[in-house]
Amino acid sequence: MGQLLIRNLDPELVEDYRQAAAANHRSLEAELRLALEAARPVSLRRRDALAARLAAIRSLGGDVPAGSTIDLLREDRDR
Repeated sequence: MGQLLIRNLDPELVEDYRQAAAANHRSLEAELRLALEAARPVSLRRRDALAARLAAIRSLGGDVPAGSTIDLLREDRDR
């Protein structure tokens, strides 16, 4: 596993994360690890894998016409 050392952080930012960690019953390190994971940029490899998964999902649906939402609501209302 990699390690990071980040210097010169705003003390208020650190305190905000410290309070969030305490509220979530986690260590500051665990809270920051989750925050970094949530803000993780999408790499080209992950983007391509996601695109392939989405294409596979789309292929399951066949050619389903996508009507307007308003038309669908009117059809449902008129039943």
